[in-house]
Amino acid sequence: MPWKLIFFIICIVLATIFVGFNLENRCDVSFVFITFKQVPIFLSLTAAFVLGILAALPFSFGQRKKKKLVAEKQKNVVPTTDVKLKSVEKKNKVSEEKNKEVLSSKETNPLKEEPKEK
Repeated sequence: MPWKLIFFIICIVLATIFVGFNLENRCDVSFVFITFKQVPIFLSLTAAFVLGILAALPFSFGQRKKKKLVAEKQKNVVPTTDVKLKSVEKKNKVSEEKNKEVLSSKETNPLKEEPKEK
């Protein structure tokens, strides 16, 4: 179902109901030197809403640039393959075994006692 269309229609109906109930409600809108008298409430609220959207609009464009930069950086990264990972793991195992041998030898471990021969 077109949920966006249904949501939009519901919003328009609610806005129309709001306007209908507030046609008689009026207020004075003052811009420092000029005062507009008897302005309907729904017009002042609609103007405030539109100004808020316009104020937030530049921030939404800034997010797109950041997302594009992150996407470009991810494209430039070369993924590692399983073959490379396996070769690195083998090298690590070999180096660990060598380290164990060196640590167990008596040259590097002077505290280790030699078995006495009879």
